[in-house]
Amino acid sequence: MNSVKPSGATTKQLPHSSPKPSANEPAARTSEGWLEAVETLAIWLHEPQKADDLIDAVATEAGIKGFARNRQQALVFGVLRHKTTLETELNKWISRPPRPKSWATLLVAVFQLAEAESDEQRAKIVHHAVEQMKKILSTPELGLVNAVLRKVAGSDGVTTLLTPGIKTAETAVSIARNFSHPKWLVKRWLDNHGRDATLALLAWNQQASPTYLHWLSDEKPTFTEALAPSQWANYYSINHEGWPQARKALTEGKAIVQDPFARIPVDLLGIRPGQSVLDLCAAPGGKSRLLASRLAGDPLSLLVSVDLPGKRVEMLLQSMTHANGIKSNVLGADVRTMNADTFTSRNLPVEYDAVLLDAPCSNTGVIRRRPDVKWRLTPKAVTEIAMIQQELLKNAASFVRMGGLLAYSTCSLEKEENEAIVDAFLQSTQGAFVLKGSQASQPWRDGHDGGGAFVLERVR
Repeated sequence: MNSVKPSGATTKQLPHSSPKPSANEPAARTSEGWLEAVETLAIWLHEPQKADDLIDAVATEAGIKGFARNRQQALVFGVLRHKTTLETELNKWISRPPRPKSWATLLVAVFQLAEAESDEQRAKIVHHAVEQMKKILSTPELGLVNAVLRKVAGSDGVTTLLTPGIKTAETAVSIARNFSHPKWLVKRWLDNHGRDATLALLAWNQQASPTYLHWLSDEKPTFTEALAPSQWANYYSINHEGWPQARKALTEGKAIVQDPFARIPVDLLGIRPGQSVLDLCAAPGGKSRLLASRLAGDPLSLLVSVDLPGKRVEMLLQSMTHANGIKSNVLGADVRTMNADTFTSRNLPVEYDAVLLDAPCSNTGVIRRRPDVKWRLTPKAVTEIAMIQQELLKNAASFVRMGGLLAYSTCSLEKEENEAIVDAFLQSTQGAFVLKGSQASQPWRDGHDGGGAFVLERVR
């Protein structure tokens, strides 16, 4: 059985993943999201995957929503954001890897201990973790969790555990460790952005992300006590007390949850009522809703939104039920292989005034909102994604009318997915398209998600 490491013992590094949790382990659902966070992390550590999807799956199975669902997500994202830091701290006290539920419990509780503001709060966190896990862990495992958490809670460094220290001469390896990021990604950013920008980006990624409500209705919000105005028009950050009212606005179609970066490619297109617009890779539908709001007011306006059949189209359909006042169509198709028949078979035009391709990408510009990305991404994946983006952009261009505009955007900070894709596309079209404008978002500078947006005009 595991043991608490005695003072002076040699540290044995724990793996970044644990054995898969047993499907037969009992489930306890009484902690308003805390146990669900532990369960989510135990599964994720075995097989890293999209944390949003996994959080939703566990929450749905547990039947939690509202505050409990939000707490589950906050704890999971907090652990994933500071994973290396938390594991390094635990390696000081544990000599052998525990079972996945014990390991996930320790990660969640140590994250909470580091955020606590007093010894009294830390004592309550230890007590809560032990009491909750009595329903799941064996007596020896529970003893391990209790002993380790008490040692961490009483250690001198717990109050500054999540505050990275930076020295002028630090290497990429030590910077990656201090900011809980993969070494290869930090080295890449140092090469591409320089040291100061990389440190600013890493610090940005380690903060919890606010949630923005983009108000689309002409009727202004009345629950302003739940919203904080931002520097971007009609974007509001939602406080914890504001969610019930915000959900009502979302249900009524008056607003969408959307980061301010999403407006940039739409703004570059200069959408006007009466135009025909094709939105590609459109799920979950936030940009389609924004496009619809720009097209409203003219019976000739047409919006067609496309994504892969199945779950993604279902999300689109649900979102577009609120796109009132314009002709809107949702299609299930692979953007890489769709052709004229995809549209003519549905009595839709083949060419459009404006085409938006918000391409799938590495997501390196949204790590603050999706901290699991940095652990799932690999250098090979960036290369593979760029190849897909080239295919997508090439086929998207075939649906732009003469004189029409094509917007290409990603939420990636990597040149291979932005400038390199657009440059290669322009070269391949031999003058059929010209670059009309572009805008790069750097999170540490602009205060929202990062990425690139480019608008191209078809001239022949």
